[in-house]
Amino acid sequence: MAQLTKKQRQEKRRDDIKSLVIFIKPVHKTLVEPIEPTSLVGAADSYARNEFSKKIKAATQEKGIVLAQAILYEKLLMADIELTKVENNHYKMDKVLVHDLSVILRDSGLFNLERMLGLLIEKQRTVRGIKDVFITKGAKETANKRYEAVSNIDIEMLKEYKNDLKTWANKKYIEDCEYKKNRKEFPRRKREGEDAANMWLLEMAEDDVRLGKISEEEIQKNINDRLTIEGNLYGSPAQPDNLMGFKLTATFFYQCLKK
Repeated sequence: MAQLTKKQRQEKRRDDIKSLVIFIKPVHKTLVEPIEPTSLVGAADSYARNEFSKKIKAATQEKGIVLAQAILYEKLLMADIELTKVENNHYKMDKVLVHDLSVILRDSGLFNLERMLGLLIEKQRTVRGIKDVFITKGAKETANKRYEAVSNIDIEMLKEYKNDLKTWANKKYIEDCEYKKNRKEFPRRKREGEDAANMWLLEMAEDDVRLGKISEEEIQKNINDRLTIEGNLYGSPAQPDNLMGFKLTATFFYQCLKK
């Protein structure tokens, strides 16, 4: 099948979106509130839990399990789960709240939604700041203190390391492209195929990191003649002591080549 041009891809995307809207409109009209006045948050309370469970089962029988899941999923996306205040200005533990909701969803046979709940929360942890995540007040304070303890020097060193990695990655990729061109071979794809450039760069960088953990005696004995001026096999920059959670990944190297 011939590859679509950019214009054809754009037209296809518009058609797909139009079809999706046509499909969603009648479904969205049926997304009423069958579980009011009890919200998902209120399900932490034992009485509310029972009422909530009954309403879910009723909605499932009336509208079918697929539509009932759609209704609940919409409520989750609309942030119907909120931190629940309890006495002494503390928050109800997020793990307890999420566990309660998960039990209700499983008991109601909504296994997919129970899994979806976990994924939504993990997504929030990934894309939002500490203050917006469903965590306890104590955990929030601990996290803030941990990040405050990181010095400006650590931050600058990590920033410099990432920039050096990007420079190294692009240099290695350009050199490899020239090498393959001289041999009349196709260059590596940046992130697809068995010899994708992002995976190739990741493996070299990881090998250099592992080498840093080998004793000096072992290096002198076996691979000293193969070392670069940086003291490793492939010339990648040395890691700072405090990586602050940063990890080498194929995605990182693809982003380096992409820009």
